[in-house]
Amino acid sequence: MIDFSIEFFPPSSPVMEKNLWLTYETLKKYNPSFISVTYGADGSTRDRTHDIVKKLTKEKKILVAPHLTCIGSSKLEISIILSDYAKLGIESVVALRGDKPKENNSPMDLKFATDLIEEIKKLQNYKNIFVAAYPETHPESKSIKEDIAVLKLKEDLGATHAITQFFFDNNFYYEYLNLCAQQNISIPIIPGILPINNFEKVCSFAQKCNTVIPKSMIEAFNNLSSNEDTLKLSLNLLVGQVEGLKQYGVTNFHFYSLNQSTLLESLFKSFE
Repeated sequence: MIDFSIEFFPPSSPVMEKNLWLTYETLKKYNPSFISVTYGADGSTRDRTHDIVKKLTKEKKILVAPHLTCIGSSKLEISIILSDYAKLGIESVVALRGDKPKENNSPMDLKFATDLIEEIKKLQNYKNIFVAAYPETHPESKSIKEDIAVLKLKEDLGATHAITQFFFDNNFYYEYLNLCAQQNISIPIIPGILPINNFEKVCSFAQKCNTVIPKSMIEAFNNLSSNEDTLKLSLNLLVGQVEGLKQYGVTNFHFYSLNQSTLLESLFKSFE
């Protein structure tokens, strides 16, 4: 079995919430190291995220690391959220900038993830501060060198782990690790893996995130006609990617579940 964590997103309807908990019940038996819950752009899912986080903390055997974005929130708002989480016994958080708001009338006390890390450190309650890393460069960055400099600053301010944006070509990750090592970045950089439940949606995600989809993968999916074949290909690609990373020496993984369990359960079973 592999060591891994799983990301969920807060549901927007009763039906979606039911699906989330079914997915959670299916996957928790494989003993994830922690569960993360996303936070919508500009804090748009704040209440729903907090609700799911509170319910998850009642599961004493599962550690929870909620996402927290700072764009569009004041320092006071962030402080209240962090204090509330600390009262729930939460000791880990995923610290992110978040998407820039379309309107400029939101609070701008905290402009970057680095600002948020400083606020988190003031509380002295959090053992683990996870941050984002970008093997193929953040869409807003001028260069990979600039990206890595930001990650180094996050580490210096107190980040304890990094989780990468999803990627499909493992070579981007390997090269990224080498570049980070050259800059004396020593925190664990956990690969973020996205199971392909819907290839069309994944292509849309990838375009927004600056993630390269290999030509061979595009051709393979375009040549399929049945859902059964599509699922089989997705599983083979997922297992192959994880196996490749394991052979490189990776021991910890973070999976972007999109609240779906089929591919991940098949993956975990393959490693039993």
